[in-house]
Amino acid sequence: MLPAGACVAASKACWLPRRVAQGILPSILAALMTARGRTREQLKATPSSARATRAVLDARQKALKLTANALYGARSLRLRY
Repeated sequence: MLPAGACVAASKACWLPRRVAQGILPSILAALMTARGRTREQLKATPSSARATRAVLDARQKALKLTANALYGARSLRLRY
């Protein structure tokens, strides 16, 4: 039995509403943004005397930001042939 609001195509593919299940890309984006937020909190809590640790945390949060931005861009990309 399908949940209320589910759509079924002729090809038997099924789409669920967001309240039932979140998609793969939105869940990946949410995980990336959560990880970046935690990393930024760690960065703020790290004393300025720990330069190496701060450099690693800063590089990590920038990498997470770049990955999330690239995924956002790929989501909105419309390929035309």
